[in-house]
Amino acid sequence: MVDRITLARAGRTRAWFPTAYGVQLAAEWPEMRGHRPSRTVSDPIAVRLKAGHTLTVTETALVFLEDARRRGDVCRPLGWIPEVHHPAGSGEAVIPDALLYYRHGPADGDNGAMLGRSWRPTGPP
Repeated sequence: MVDRITLARAGRTRAWFPTAYGVQLAAEWPEMRGHRPSRTVSDPIAVRLKAGHTLTVTETALVFLEDARRRGDVCRPLGWIPEVHHPAGSGEAVIPDALLYYRHGPADGDNGAMLGRSWRPTGPP
């Protein structure tokens, strides 16, 4: 269901990614309904080319998650969805690096404002 590559330039860090079969299985999870994975998500060459950028996006997600917990807000791991396809009409699409769902306010109450934002880093990956 998963495979890995070793990134020589990143201190031999291993990057894990789903195989085509892993993508097929994950697509059946209720949490993944309505989400379309990238066609290259299980391609080892594409994974190697995007690994640095993907790690930056993932590290950013973890910072949001940790800060939300520190503040008592709600930001769950599945509230950070990478590479969301947004049709823009005429066959065009916008694909931000991630879509963030974050609830400002206490986790046990429903009086907090739910925020949704697309995120794309600036500068080099």
